[in-house]
Amino acid sequence: MFAHPAWLVPLGLLAVVVALWLRRWVASHAVRAVYTPPAGFTPIEAGVLVDGRFDTQDVVAGIVQLAVRGIVGLERMANGDVLMSIKRTWQNEPGLRTADIAILARIYAHGDSVRPLSEFKGDAKDLDDIFDTLAQTLTEKGMFSIPPSAARRLGRWGAVIVSASWIQISWSFGVASLSSTGAALATGLILWGLAGWYPRRFLSPTGQRARRDLLGFREFLHRAERDRLDRMPPDTLHKLLPWAIALGVTDAWLGRFSGRSVAPNEWYSAPTPIGVAELSGEIKQMHTILRPRGAEERPARR
Repeated sequence: MFAHPAWLVPLGLLAVVVALWLRRWVASHAVRAVYTPPAGFTPIEAGVLVDGRFDTQDVVAGIVQLAVRGIVGLERMANGDVLMSIKRTWQNEPGLRTADIAILARIYAHGDSVRPLSEFKGDAKDLDDIFDTLAQTLTEKGMFSIPPSAARRLGRWGAVIVSASWIQISWSFGVASLSSTGAALATGLILWGLAGWYPRRFLSPTGQRARRDLLGFREFLHRAERDRLDRMPPDTLHKLLPWAIALGVTDAWLGRFSGRSVAPNEWYSAPTPIGVAELSGEIKQMHTILRPRGAEERPARR
């Protein structure tokens, strides 16, 4: 069946998908270190732009960012949950973005100013909906060529039309066979999958440059030289931690400060003192609390 010439089409499409993935992989690893986060982005937006998705790692990064800024407080409870509290009026706080406001509004639901982190847990569809909202904002900033949600819909309609038209034409001209029908369906499935994956990564030239800068900043967080850290402010660990979380290099960033003197941790409290060595475990616990069942884990960068 696979010897039929029609199978050259889905096999060629698979080759294109592999080529696109390899190109993106090479671009992600061939970067120079950038020592400050690019202006105009939040950690959450950085995570979306670099990885083409929104997940619990980005939610944790957003929460930690708000805590480091002193807008919310985080306190580990005896049952392992984390209590979030609003520490100051945020409605007129400068620099808040869509995702930040969504987090704060959820804490403040029904007029409450304190909520456990476990109440923020949603499902995978919630994360996809938030991604579409964030992607729309990034599209307006010129980062995506077209909104990923619109590209996804068009791509999937295109997949259905291509498969249906192929089968219809084959039958009309009397050349339909099990092989050609199978090739038509395989082509549609590949296009359907590509429509779900590629639009999230279909960046404009401006978005591609921003992504390169963010990848360079991730490289710095991952391999920060100790002498450079010595020249940076004492609060550097905490200030850049949300970026490390969003970009998937939390353990590497915290590891650079092992045995070093750092500014006191004023944004997270627990029954026992939390030092640099314990922060990684606390962040992983927050991730576990928030992760929807069955949601895909984003691997940390080694």
